[in-house]
Amino acid sequence: MTTVYEWAQSVKGDLVSLQEKHGIPALFAAAQMAHESAISGGNSLSSLATECQNYAGLKWATWQGQFGCKPARYGTWEEIDGVATAVEDAFCASPTWETWLEVYASLLTADRYRPALAFAHDPLLYGFHVWQAGWATDSRYIVGIARWMAALWDIYQDTIPGKAPARRPVTIVDGEGKELCQGWLEGSRTIAPIRPVWEGVGRTLEWQEEGPKVILK
Repeated sequence: MTTVYEWAQSVKGDLVSLQEKHGIPALFAAAQMAHESAISGGNSLSSLATECQNYAGLKWATWQGQFGCKPARYGTWEEIDGVATAVEDAFCASPTWETWLEVYASLLTADRYRPALAFAHDPLLYGFHVWQAGWATDSRYIVGIARWMAALWDIYQDTIPGKAPARRPVTIVDGEGKELCQGWLEGSRTIAPIRPVWEGVGRTLEWQEEGPKVILK
């Protein structure tokens, strides 16, 4: 049985391609689909996802027919006047995963949700604007998306537009091998906090707010 985390890893390449082609952040797409599809604490995917290739709880609309989709009825819930209410509704049933991505992209780049793309550099901010545009009635929807973004961060962090590459850590030790602190590499330079290094070799320093500046003694 594939867990949601394993599924998210397996579709990363497709969601990165979606981001490159349409601007929809891969981390947001993965988190939203996980939020909508996860059952049993994330250990499996919903039948709407596995049987209908609908990973975002997308309701049925006639325009989806152009992609070869059909309606499928499922029980669900909607928040009505602040109360979670059980309902049954028609959902989009897509023939393939590839078709699903086309339908998903078509909706998120249509007039209603397109303005959110102005915030695509920040997947959570982008998701907030998608939600505000009316994606779901759940008043805590964006909280659920944020939780899945955190859960999938290790897999998708390198998809954030403009994100700096991960730092390569460097352990700073004194002449006897005693660890003083952790630094990191920036190109050919080693960067480290100065206080533990300077005091670690028996020196003192003084911090002055004016400037500000550090005086090594």
